[in-house]
Amino acid sequence: MLQVYKLDDTTLTLRINGTKVWDWTYPEGNRSQFFQEGITAGVVKSGENVFSFDSFGGEATFIQLSDIVIWWQAKT
Repeated sequence: MLQVYKLDDTTLTLRINGTKVWDWTYPEGNRSQFFQEGITAGVVKSGENVFSFDSFGGEATFIQLSDIVIWWQAKT
């Protein structure tokens, strides 16, 4: 789930292990949405992984990510 509250345009970038997996630009205003994103094979690794997000835009921005699920299947 993604909630964005801001006073001007904002770009949000999500990364897993340093690889950009999602990039969106939101116009001024408030937004709540559910989203799904396919991730390229090899981005998620066995063991520890790093999930990060960056926002770029003006002032007075609040971004909340919640209920994040990564479904990963290893070849055996």
